[in-house]
Amino acid sequence: MSRCRNVLRALGAILVGGAFFGAPSQAQATFTMKLTASNGAGTVSQTVTGTGLIVFAPGAFGDFNSVFVQVATSNSVANMSPAELTIGSTNITTTHANASLTITLEDTNFNAPVNVHYLASQLSNTQSPVGVATITYTSFLNGAAGTTLTQTSTSGNVIVNDPVAVPTTPFDLKSVTTIKIHNPSGSSETVLLNGITDASPTPVGGPLPAPAPPGLVLALSGAPFLAFGFRLRRRTQA
Repeated sequence: MSRCRNVLRALGAILVGGAFFGAPSQAQATFTMKLTASNGAGTVSQTVTGTGLIVFAPGAFGDFNSVFVQVATSNSVANMSPAELTIGSTNITTTHANASLTITLEDTNFNAPVNVHYLASQLSNTQSPVGVATITYTSFLNGAAGTTLTQTSTSGNVIVNDPVAVPTTPFDLKSVTTIKIHNPSGSSETVLLNGITDASPTPVGGPLPAPAPPGLVLALSGAPFLAFGFRLRRRTQA
């Protein structure tokens, strides 16, 4: 089944279950998004909750002229494989040098899949001007951190898979995205990003590459670097 079909099925299940768009805190909600932004010498924070889907568009927030999280999702209510958190089409704009924003997504009630072996993180971003920010993205499974992805310029999708011990259910997934602006103040800086956290029975994007034979590595060590483009699948087809 195609990735698009999987996403549509997940969103359908989420919407049938009932989604809250930037809803106030509720005791029964297990999916939360917390934003913490620099605000002059201090910080400002806000937490919203939802069942599967959160949209956050407060406009000005702390040192940022605009913060717009178009879609943050969790598929815990759908009991699908892989378990997944996404933060999609997040757009921020600021004129403040050294402005920072941290977005934490967490869902504490994943019951599928039951045979998780990998924690995968994916990150892509577009910056204007290029090189205006440093972005980090870290996934957590039951509080244990995976490999942190760091991007300092516009970047295509990057995937990292971390082997994990099979968790019992329910289990907790969390992603922490931090954007730090380092352009001189007075100009407008914009960052658009997408991040995905998966807990999966198999590596996301296909099997992990096998190490190259030592002889091949030695033979290639003196060769010119060859750049090539490629497209990563987010996961193998069923």
